[in-house]
Amino acid sequence: MSLTSLAQDKIGVEAGVSFANMRGDGFPDSSKALTSFYPSFFYEKEISSLFSIKGLMAYESKGYTLELNYNNVYNPFDEPIYFEDETIKYSSDHLTIGALGKITFGNNIQFFVNAGPYIGLAIDNEGPANATDFGVLSGLGLEKNFGKFSIHIEGRNSLGFVNTAKGDLSQYVNTKTISFYILTGVSYNL
Repeated sequence: MSLTSLAQDKIGVEAGVSFANMRGDGFPDSSKALTSFYPSFFYEKEISSLFSIKGLMAYESKGYTLELNYNNVYNPFDEPIYFEDETIKYSSDHLTIGALGKITFGNNIQFFVNAGPYIGLAIDNEGPANATDFGVLSGLGLEKNFGKFSIHIEGRNSLGFVNTAKGDLSQYVNTKTISFYILTGVSYNL
């Protein structure tokens, strides 16, 4: 019996929390992650008992939170200048499409690692960011089968390769997306 005759396809849903931020030249290190809900749908094609390909479509928010503190602003005048601290929060919703290669080990409870490219298309692009993001997803997790169903938990990250700054801003900063996800999912074996 060949390995491919045992192969099973799966469809499923994942959901969890996303911690999105930016990184790069000209972007403050003091930025904080933007926390949001992360839902996705996926189809997984099992090639063998060890390897499968997982296509996914997700809705996610990318962005950052930046707290600006003006206490140490240089003041060349004799009279005090009062500034109020402020928090800048930027968020852009994306439809993300990814293709992951997945390697699975184990019998009863399976350990898996996966990685692959993604493209993110901005649904609402009102801010200072480009409408398209491209990068790589990678993750690891545990999966348990229950007959026709299986559940999994996963830690995943995404690393964007595209400068998200657009227009004149792109001359001064080179920022890219970075996100971390904590996910749980359920799938049905077809």
